[in-house]
Amino acid sequence: MEKAGISTEQAEAQAEVLTESFNVNLQEMVTKDFLAARFAELKADFDMKFRVLTVMVGIVMAAVVLPLLERLAAL
Repeated sequence: MEKAGISTEQAEAQAEVLTESFNVNLQEMVTKDFLAARFAELKADFDMKFRVLTVMVGIVMAAVVLPLLERLAAL
């Protein structure tokens, strides 16, 4: 940087700022392991909610179909 006309003090200040910004960004970086764990949590949550929804749909279907079957049996 000195060859480009930037003083030593200014170059050191810029280097320090860049180092700090890289360190902050490094702490916020997401790793593959973190993503894999998070996706596994989300998949487990989705699977559980899907099972509950399946049971709920089954109950609603039974509540609709059973009265219709009673009417058909009465004919």
